[in-house]
Amino acid sequence: MNDAGRRQLAFIEDRPLYPVILATAPVLLLYLDSDTSIAVVPRPLIVAAAVAIGLTLISTLVLRSRHRGAVAAAALVLLLQVRGIGEAAVLTLLGASIGAVIWLVAHWRGIGIRGTSVTSVGNTVGVLLLVITGAMAVGEGVIERTMAEIGQESAVESRDEARDGPSIHVLLLDAYPRADVLESLFAFDNQPFLSSLEEQGFHVAARSRSNYPTTEYTLASVLHMSHMDELPFGHGSTRRLIQSGRALDLARQHGYTIRANRPPWDNVAIRSADVLCESGFPTDVEDHLLAGTVLGHLARFVIPEVDTTVRHAGYTEHGFECLAQAAHRTEPTLSLTHLPVPHLPLAFDKGGASPGKSLRGDSVSQLNVRFETFADAYRDQLEYLNGRILSTIDEILTTAAGREAVIIVMSDHGPEPGLRELQGGRPIHLERYATLFASRTPLVPNPFDDAATTVNVFPVLFNSYLDTDLTIKPATLFKPREGFGTVEFVEAPNPDAP
Repeated sequence: MNDAGRRQLAFIEDRPLYPVILATAPVLLLYLDSDTSIAVVPRPLIVAAAVAIGLTLISTLVLRSRHRGAVAAAALVLLLQVRGIGEAAVLTLLGASIGAVIWLVAHWRGIGIRGTSVTSVGNTVGVLLLVITGAMAVGEGVIERTMAEIGQESAVESRDEARDGPSIHVLLLDAYPRADVLESLFAFDNQPFLSSLEEQGFHVAARSRSNYPTTEYTLASVLHMSHMDELPFGHGSTRRLIQSGRALDLARQHGYTIRANRPPWDNVAIRSADVLCESGFPTDVEDHLLAGTVLGHLARFVIPEVDTTVRHAGYTEHGFECLAQAAHRTEPTLSLTHLPVPHLPLAFDKGGASPGKSLRGDSVSQLNVRFETFADAYRDQLEYLNGRILSTIDEILTTAAGREAVIIVMSDHGPEPGLRELQGGRPIHLERYATLFASRTPLVPNPFDDAATTVNVFPVLFNSYLDTDLTIKPATLFKPREGFGTVEFVEAPNPDAP
């Protein structure tokens, strides 16, 4: 071996890098395995590396050897990543067994185990892990996907000179049911809220529906002003469709600045907006990395926002702030504010505080309470949410630009069908399509009919205000049927179709 080779070998043996690689590998693997934006990767990657470096430094000081410290740090990193006591026990037993076997073999053969040898093996395994990860990235088209995303963000269409068109504010309330569904499912009378909207100049559609039962398909169809079967869609590509929405490009061509907030779910965040209102709260990617792990449980004591209920509430209040900021802009603005409520988990009680811990299920299957208890809490959250919506609209209407602004209050889909089962009945899947829709359209007569559908929101608005001639799509409902690598959209009956 020449001198250069010896120096490279000495570097590998002398500097324990493998704890950092073990800590950051889950972040990289999650990015490879999901249609996640590259924008959400740096923070968890930096945090993971910092935790591994910190553990290595502390262990080195305690054990008085960087090689033994690296072994201890790597073990701690793995323990922090395990999910549940059973997995931790298995990992601990496995690690202890492997260590015992290595020690016994070395002792039997009279071989001393040098720290540099352990570091060399650990670093080699780490490098192999990185090589495998890189090969997966190439093989699965992740590098191409990442470069396309970066190119997409840099290729945003330029705006025309600002015009005098009214600003448009769309408030998207996740899983907010239509009034008749609220009455049937929760015995909740939403008429006082709807009447207040009407007093503020809104038209409330009584038979409005979403064309799709999930957020990602609804939002992609809204922003492209088309049904999903008309779009170049492949499995897992809805996030990219959302970024390239035709409605956004058309608004820019008419001089509008696009503003959006970032909701908790990265796959439906409109990152291609001209101004993205960031909150700093943990993302769903970070939540997935922490969920159920020892590190996740520890983080909740230090960072309250790691808790999904607290995070849900934080994103909601920040979304209201983003909407208020957008409403005070004097240039023509198209703002899209996506609030995660009233979608589970419940985030507020009637006074805006956090609900009890027994009500903090992220889905119906996680709720461990009687339906009556949940329904009471759900009604309380709606009371608070409705009040925040009305007060925010009041704030918008205090400005000259706000009084002329178009305001849409809508939802992307209705409640989970499983709520009917929690109630003791059978699921009514069409309730998933029954959504809230209220429109305030000053300067023109109300252009929306009583059976408004989500896919036609922007065609109707743009035809009314921007003198476009966009096609109004059929009020067809679709149910996605996901297969291996494909999604088929099957037509569902629409009892509210004209």
